[in-house]
Amino acid sequence: MSKYQKQVNGLFFGAGIIVWLLSKHYLEVAMVAWGLSRKLGGAAEVLHILLPILFAVGTFVALRTNNTSHNFVSDAVSELALVSWPSKKETQVGTIVVIVTVIVAGIFLGIVDLSFMAIVKTVINL
Repeated sequence: MSKYQKQVNGLFFGAGIIVWLLSKHYLEVAMVAWGLSRKLGGAAEVLHILLPILFAVGTFVALRTNNTSHNFVSDAVSELALVSWPSKKETQVGTIVVIVTVIVAGIFLGIVDLSFMAIVKTVINL
C-alpha cells in the first residue's frame, strides 16, 4: 500500500465525480433532444439518475484497479510532496510583480496603439 493512498483515492473519486457531472448533463441534453422522457415515462427518471452513477462508479473502479493509472497518480502525488513550495511572502511579492508588470505593459501597449491609430488616421486623411 502506498504512503499517499488517501490522496490517490481522492483523485480517483474526483475523476468519478467529474464523470458523474458530465454524464448527467449530457444524458439530460440527449433525453430532451430525442424526446426520451416522453417515450420512456417513469423509466426515464430512473435512467437519468442511475446511469450517471454507474458511469461514475465504473470510472472510479477502472482507475483504481488499473495498475498503470494507479502507479502514475501515486508517483505524481509523491513527487508533489517533494516540491519546495514558496512561502507566503514570496507568493505575495511575486503576485505584486506580475500585477505591476501587466499594468505597465497595458499602458505601454495602449500608448503604442494610440500612436499607430494617429499615424493611420493621418495617412488616410492625406
